[in-house]
Amino acid sequence: MTQNCLCGKSLIDLAIVGAGPGGLTAGLYGARAGLHTVVYGDPYEGQLARAGTVENFPTQTGSPTGLSIIEKMVEHAGEFDYELIEKKVKQISRNLHDGHNIFTLTMENGDCTCAYSVILATGTKYKKLGVKGEEEYYAKGVSYCTICDGPLYKDLPVAIVGFGDEAIMAALRMANIASHVYFVGSKPKIGGDPNLRAEIENEESITIYEDVRILEISGGSDGNVNQLILKQRGNQVSLEIGAAFIEVGVLPSSAIASGVGIELTGQFIKVDHSQATNVHGFFAAGDITGGQGRQAVISAGDGAKAAISTIDYIKRLGVSHSKLKTTQWGSIKGNQKAKQKQTVLASKSGNALYDYVHSDEGFAAGYQRYEPDDKLIREFVTKMPTGKIVTVSAHWCPDCRRNVPRMAKITEEFTHWDIVVEDRDKEGVREKYNIRKIPTFIIFDKDGNEINRIIENPKYQSLEEDLIKIADGNY
Repeated sequence: MTQNCLCGKSLIDLAIVGAGPGGLTAGLYGARAGLHTVVYGDPYEGQLARAGTVENFPTQTGSPTGLSIIEKMVEHAGEFDYELIEKKVKQISRNLHDGHNIFTLTMENGDCTCAYSVILATGTKYKKLGVKGEEEYYAKGVSYCTICDGPLYKDLPVAIVGFGDEAIMAALRMANIASHVYFVGSKPKIGGDPNLRAEIENEESITIYEDVRILEISGGSDGNVNQLILKQRGNQVSLEIGAAFIEVGVLPSSAIASGVGIELTGQFIKVDHSQATNVHGFFAAGDITGGQGRQAVISAGDGAKAAISTIDYIKRLGVSHSKLKTTQWGSIKGNQKAKQKQTVLASKSGNALYDYVHSDEGFAAGYQRYEPDDKLIREFVTKMPTGKIVTVSAHWCPDCRRNVPRMAKITEEFTHWDIVVEDRDKEGVREKYNIRKIPTFIIFDKDGNEINRIIENPKYQSLEEDLIKIADGNY
């Protein structure tokens, strides 16, 4: 079989789409068995990275955070010869070649690669309410993650809109942070585990509204959320709030494989006991299959099963030019070079952001993985040779752990800029910079005037592109 694909590149053995517990476990198994394995995705994008205390993941004692678990998974898989490419796959297609399926993965930036096999582990994404004000006030009081954004609304009244266990746990979490919590049930009953229901009903700082229709999320003159308008049993009620957290469920992220011909059950991918779909060489793992519980440990197990099935599949094809070691378990010897932990690097004079990132192993690893667009950076520095950038961040924030290391690498070329880092949890920082979402990168001109700010994630393809738009006044 030819080793070239339609993209003009060599085929890889296994492409894994999704860098959550399912994808990273599959990457570990595939690479350990000797397959040329590439994982595409962002470890900080999934729901495990945004989970709070996780008390039911085996071997993880002491109530670790989901964020710490996902970073350990990245580190563990990195002990073997897999690649983690933090690019988003836009579409997957397939073609027959020499009697076998060849899968083409196209990225958002137009790049593509081809693989003999694919494991789809993209998980689920948050559903939206679809009410007036939801889009307008996103990142200005509307959020889908109490873990990420809850601390931003300390001592303010907030609303949790939703039903079931996830919404109840979000309300109980915010009861320890907010001045008051309104649990707004978007169904006739709040549902959930009986023990959780008893807990929320006994919590004095939570007021429950059941069988409610949300009319609007509105804001004040400062552009931030200040009111939730709802109707209950014919009566309109206005709740004064500082934030509305939406917890109405999730949708599977299976659309990128719509052209492959995989069979679905509802919107979820149908798999057999080995995580195989109806398309030879295409497997799926984790929440995207609609499995029970939406638990990280279940997704990890699915990822292991999918990888073992893929190893068997590739071995039967006889196409791999990699060092395929065994049918299932592979060698116990990892990549000793990759095993070396990311160490804290020496300080770079004048770049506080570099020093901030390299004081934390997780941040430092993200810094090392990122490949910045040098051309766009040079273009930006030419347009704005000097200025000031203030980064407001926190170590517990998944979006910070994704983007702050990237900005640190980008700003290495900002030799005539003033680079400032502020910890969001430091007293007075949120008020000083009017922070409603983190990370926030505030761009000032050479005279100290704020030009614009990048909030949470880039609007465009990358932070570099956002900076160019800001320099051109088109952001």
